[in-house]
Amino acid sequence: MKKLISLRRMPPARFARYCCSELKECYGAGRVTLTGVRWAESIRRKNIHGVVDVQSNKAIKVAAENGASAKKNGKRGVIMNMDNEEERRTVEMCFRTHKTIVNPIIDWTDEDVWEFIHRENIPYCELYDEGKKRLGCIACPLANKGQRLDDLERWPVYRKLYKAAFEDMLMNRQKEGIITDAWKTSDDVFRWWMIGNEHVQSRGQIEMNLNDTE
Repeated sequence: MKKLISLRRMPPARFARYCCSELKECYGAGRVTLTGVRWAESIRRKNIHGVVDVQSNKAIKVAAENGASAKKNGKRGVIMNMDNEEERRTVEMCFRTHKTIVNPIIDWTDEDVWEFIHRENIPYCELYDEGKKRLGCIACPLANKGQRLDDLERWPVYRKLYKAAFEDMLMNRQKEGIITDAWKTSDDVFRWWMIGNEHVQSRGQIEMNLNDTE
């Protein structure tokens, strides 16, 4: 992550989640990938579980050539498989990356998950016993401000590591002549990075300073 922040010359943010694309989503091309994704985890997932969003006209064309019907949905294409809607998301095929994704517990409820864990005596992270519902990256920019601050208070070493990464990033930006009025120190970057959803109208991680130049 430290190398990525310096290389990208900015922290991972809500509008630039390069951490996901570089560290998580790049694996599994040409292979079968199993996930623990479930409809119950997200209202949006439940509402769109019968479709797959794709980003290009080429992908729609390839999908059609492989036996799936396709149609436009605004600026994005949507592939509609012929299979039953409920079964359709259990096994997914990405026509762009040639990645097959299998979601074996796609229709499991939270109760189903915990019943299985207790029945099979499967070890699990103790944070769930503290009331956590879902676990993700420490100080993930997609989390709300309160959750991110709680994370960094509990694991203060990560606060220091992020600030060190921001320091390297600023040095790299200075060498390349990238000027940002709002970012003079690593503390400035940290404050900008920690602005949460309730501050989306102010300068924060959804907006870059208009005086930024290269």
